[in-house]
Amino acid sequence: MAGGVSRFQYISFTMIVLGMICGAFILYSIVYFTHVPPMLCQTTPDASWTSCTIDVACNSADTYAYKPDPNSIETLTNWVSELDIYCLSDFDKSLIGSMFFVGTFSGSFVLPRAADVYGRRPLFLIGLTIYICVVIGLYFNTQLPLLYVLLYFGGISETGRYYVAYVYCVEMMP
Repeated sequence: MAGGVSRFQYISFTMIVLGMICGAFILYSIVYFTHVPPMLCQTTPDASWTSCTIDVACNSADTYAYKPDPNSIETLTNWVSELDIYCLSDFDKSLIGSMFFVGTFSGSFVLPRAADVYGRRPLFLIGLTIYICVVIGLYFNTQLPLLYVLLYFGGISETGRYYVAYVYCVEMMP
C-alpha cells in the first residue's frame, strides 16, 4: 500500500481536473458569445425590411433602423443581442476577447507565487470561487464595461484554476 495511488488521490485528481476544464465554457465559446447575426435594415419608417450587412446597418446614413434577422439560423441569444452591441467599434470588439487573456497574464504574476507561499489547494479554491462568481455575473450582466471586468477576473481565475491546479495534481501523484 505504501507508495501507491490511494482513493484520496483518485478523487482529488478527478475534482481538480473538473475544476480545470470548467473554464472551457467561456474561453472556447467567446466566438459564439460575440457572433453578430445577419441583419435586416429599413431606410424609412414604413419601408420593408431588407437584408444588409452590419457595416451598412451601423454606418450608412440611409439606414433608418436595423435588427437581427429572426428567421436566420445564425441568430443567437448572446452578448451581442443581450448587451445591444451590434455597432461596437473594432477596438471595443477586440477588448472582449483580450480581457480574458489580460487577466490570465496579470494573474500569472501573483497567483503561482502565492500558491508557493500559502499552498496550492487554497489558491485553487480561490480560483474556483472567482470563476463561479464570474459565471454568475456574466449570466446577469447588462453592461459592456462590466463584461470587460468580469472577463478580466475570469482570466485571473484561469490562473488559479488551471496553472496552480496543474502543479497541485503533479505533486499529488507518485
